[in-house]
Amino acid sequence: MSSSTPHNHLTQFQKILVLFTSFFLALSILFFRAYIAPSDSLDELARRSIEPEIAFANGKPTLVEFYADWCEVCREMAPAMLSSEKNHSKEINYVLLNVDNDRWIDLLEEYEVNGIPQINFFDEFGTLKTIAIGQRTFDEIEKVIFGLLEKTTIPQLAGGKNPQISKLSINSSSKDKTTSNVKPRSHG
Repeated sequence: MSSSTPHNHLTQFQKILVLFTSFFLALSILFFRAYIAPSDSLDELARRSIEPEIAFANGKPTLVEFYADWCEVCREMAPAMLSSEKNHSKEINYVLLNVDNDRWIDLLEEYEVNGIPQINFFDEFGTLKTIAIGQRTFDEIEKVIFGLLEKTTIPQLAGGKNPQISKLSINSSSKDKTTSNVKPRSHG
């Protein structure tokens, strides 16, 4: 009796099917990675952000972005902000403040944040120079930063034509510090 082991060889069709499936999976992974990159950028910026008190005390111009994790426009703008931060992190303070964090209620009220993203640009003395509300391009952000660094005219970016923003509304119970489960701002 001879024993033989069966050889499993793939047919031409099966080889093509495996190749096609592998190619499709690789493209899917690349697409998925590109799709989630903006939120990754936002998370990365938030992790690297410095405290406002430190930013205003170190003698450098400061960019303060008010954002939220749920804000589509904030996520879309995150790659531009990340590129800017990588270009100027030694010259400019980048501060990201999540509007859903109770800790920033006083700054939200002081700077009248009613739509996000809102970027406040301060000079090295902590003086507010301009506010950019809504989605901004890398070039717009860079023009303001250049103005701050070179102490030249700073473009006014507030509003603009139909800015894309996520509206916020003040939750009246957030003023009462005894209510702990209420967020200071909610998507409106």
